Amino acid sequence: MIHRANQELSFWAKHGRLVTLIVLILSVYAGLYLYNYGPFKKWELKEGCLSHISTIAISENGSLAIKEKITVRAAGKLIPKGISRALANEYITSTGTPAPLTYNVLNKTKRNGEPIEHVIKQQDWGTKVQLYKEGASLPPGDYTYEFNYQVFGQSKILSYGEEIKRYLTGKWIYPIMHAEATILLPKTKDPHFVKFRAYIVRQKYKKEEDGSYKLLDTKKFPEDIRVERPEPYLIHVESKRPLLPGEEIVFDLLFP
Repeated sequence: MIHRANQELSFWAKHGRLVTLIVLILSVYAGLYLYNYGPFKKWELKEGCLSHISTIAISENGSLAIKEKITVRAAGKLIPKGISRALANEYITSTGTPAPLTYNVLNKTKRNGEPIEHVIKQQDWGTKVQLYKEGASLPPGDYTYEFNYQVFGQSKILSYGEEIKRYLTGKWIYPIMHAEATILLPKTKDPHFVKFRAYIVRQKYKKEEDGSYKLLDTKKFPEDIRVERPEPYLIHVESKRPLLPGEEIVFDLLFP
């Protein structure tokens, strides 16, 4: 007979309490995440972006015609007057080279289907388009904005082909509960050789003494994006989860 004291304890007997504690902690964190950013939080979001939907038509010369439909929930704190779109004056190609961008904002801006004025302000980093007037306040509620503009300079000829790199949503200070984009390819390009990818990106910056920002870290989440191609000249990109504040969707396209 083997004495009980000489029997080797099982893994669960040794570590059962620790494993239970770890599972409990992870469950709490998962519950908090789903409560704040889960699929049902859309109806509980006090303030932020409910959906960001865009259509991007690529022309033969590489310019982009973009239509955005952005639905937000305003409560007077994060969105006291309306929303703005930040259009950067350059983007960084895959080779690390800055490429200048220019814009043409069309006079087709709407809020809840009604035309509204927009205000364009030039900044050091690019163009800020306010979809509201300075002195106007926005009563709490849900609002859908329609914003149309053109982008020039987004297409760059590199040694391995023609690249188009587009930040589909831009960065917001509040969550984007759902985002999707439809990309229309030019009929002059052979769709069979087109390469593309999409991912959510999160970047961490440090503010320097001179007021500039230094990039410290970049994380990409391609697994959180669904990319489909229902037709040869059409690509559809959709988020699988809400975008946290500061995150954005990047779409890379390459014509060899």
